Amino acid sequence: PCLSYISSGINAEYGHHVYQIIIQVTGEQWTVYRRYAEFRIFHKTLTQRHPYFAKLELPGRTHFNRKVPSVVEERRAKLEVYLQRVTSNLADRRLGIDQPTMDLVECPCKSTVTSAIHFFRDQISG
Repeated sequence: PCLSYISSGINAEYGHHVYQIIIQVTGEQWTVYRRYAEFRIFHKTLTQRHPYFAKLELPGRTHFNRKVPSVVEERRAKLEVYLQRVTSNLADRRLGIDQPTMDLVECPCKSTVTSAIHFFRDQISG
């Protein structure tokens, strides 16, 4: 999958940042929206399944100045790099990847991407 861009904005109702992720795969494009907490859950799940990904650094939590534009931009950029590294490493056969991930590697399309990486689904369900 190709991540073309991640942007961020503040959810007016709750006051937290939401990251817009645009995913492009073989002519298909869709957008998902995720909070930082969802990135943390994704990282934890990913590293439990594939310890190899633990070497990829997820930007840390920001307790102070988290609404300062420069801090928001720095985290956004780091999250974008993180996701690009995750997706670029999926084809590494040393990981002992599962069948959904193998399907993604062999036939990249929205259905195989979202089957292998639930984080990229339009809606995350259990």
